[in-house]
Amino acid sequence: MPDVVIGTEDGLHTLGVNGRPKMGGHSVDHIAVTAGDIWAVSDGRTVWHDSGTGEWSSVVQLAEDRANCLLVTDDRSLVGAGGASLIEVVDGELSRVESFDSAPGREAWYTPWGEPPDVRSMARGVEGTLYVNVHVGGIVRSLDEGRTWTETVDIESDVHQVVADPDRSEHAYAASARGLALTTDGADKWEF
Repeated sequence: MPDVVIGTEDGLHTLGVNGRPKMGGHSVDHIAVTAGDIWAVSDGRTVWHDSGTGEWSSVVQLAEDRANCLLVTDDRSLVGAGGASLIEVVDGELSRVESFDSAPGREAWYTPWGEPPDVRSMARGVEGTLYVNVHVGGIVRSLDEGRTWTETVDIESDVHQVVADPDRSEHAYAASARGLALTTDGADKWEF
């Protein structure tokens, strides 16, 4: 697997490798890398997968919501989408994560331009904690694989990305309008 893969408006490029981009002609919006696999969202609708062979296959295509980001783990794939929706992909089938539709604080989520908010980024902690960043809606957390959700940071912090520490349980980081945020307790408290 290449060290650096870059998504552009004209497909995926591999740093230091000449030649045509993979998925040329498609805008690549998000990339997720797992052990030996690369996943990508293109054109805001299609989820693609390469199992390390260099051959890409379409996994699923969203019909309504715009796909913004992916979270791929050993046991599930989640697509963060427009309208602040969370969609699970199982065997090529899409199902809405309905518990996310009633996450606490949801009624206050917004965008400055008046459109519905989006799921912008997602992360999974070492012990399975799910962090979902909504623009503008802060970060909500699930300790039970998405069955229930908790608000964790003030939505006016305007979080742009959340990342879980791959080595330290309960540590996560968030890039926000207030600066870099850090939690060391699984998002009970954030320090900026």
